[in-house]
Amino acid sequence: MKAILKILFLLIFLGGISLFVFKSDFFRVKKITCRWEGDSCPPEIWNELTFLTFGKNLIFLKKKEISKKILSDYYIIKNLKIKKILPNKLVFELEKRRQVAVLGFELNLEKKEATSSGKPIFETTKDFFLVDEEGIVVKKGNDNLLPLILLSEEFSLNIGQKIPKEEIVEAIKFLTTLRLNLLEPKVAKITSPYSLTVWLRDGEEVVFSLRKEIQIQVDSLQFILSRSKIEGRNIKKIDLRFDKPVVNYE
Repeated sequence: MKAILKILFLLIFLGGISLFVFKSDFFRVKKITCRWEGDSCPPEIWNELTFLTFGKNLIFLKKKEISKKILSDYYIIKNLKIKKILPNKLVFELEKRRQVAVLGFELNLEKKEATSSGKPIFETTKDFFLVDEEGIVVKKGNDNLLPLILLSEEFSLNIGQKIPKEEIVEAIKFLTTLRLNLLEPKVAKITSPYSLTVWLRDGEEVVFSLRKEIQIQVDSLQFILSRSKIEGRNIKKIDLRFDKPVVNYE
């Protein structure tokens, strides 16, 4: 009998605690902190986070559902971390997508112009799109500080959309790697599903294989450029698609 009473008492006790946790205002969210890479979050994101969480029970709040909702509503956010601090505080850490390249559609002109030194001049439409390293379209617009990827075939692009063509996403990875290695790509063009041509800041034309390891090709490029400076020779074109790179000098 005593054992039954003890079990009954324990069940009542646990039930009371559960009811307190579930019903009590003690664990309801009363304070929200939102950080946007060191700055305060934009008002529209603040408002949605407040709507989704304020006054809700902190213990039973489903972080995955909140994260999924915010990431689907705001394409500019790359990652979202949510931290619960008892008894009633939530902290949101947001990481935004960084623009790494510009997409532009090349005009199909019968006669291509070139500079006096023979460097090609590219003509594009007025539509430009900024993309991140994952191939997500961040916004419409141009940025002269970022490398331009020329697209020969015009197709529809929407903000927040992932670029549907894998070779373009691969080209973005190449340009990002070049910049991380302190090289300065200015213009890039996908010449086939297997190759990418990049024009560097000083005008060198470099042909990469989209099927070979990126870093290996970048290392070869850095070696060739360094050696040409030591020798005092100007490079016109470098083809890295082969086991032994082909270098043409001016």
